[in-house]
Amino acid sequence: MSLNGHLAGREPKTVLDSGGLIGELKKALAERMLNAEMAVHLDGEAQAGLSNHRNGSSPKTVLTPWSMA
Repeated sequence: MSLNGHLAGREPKTVLDSGGLIGELKKALAERMLNAEMAVHLDGEAQAGLSNHRNGSSPKTVLTPWSMA
């Protein structure tokens, strides 16, 4: 989606708020990074012959200096 698509229907003053577009992008980036880190971790254990796997996922809250994500 283009930047204009993400901004469509949003109040320009709220885009930089923690609940606005920037907050949503930070949350999505943090989720991707944590999922990638877990995938690398589990792949490393699998290559070492250890039995480990995901049992699903659940929502988490991460405290940041700016807000909760």
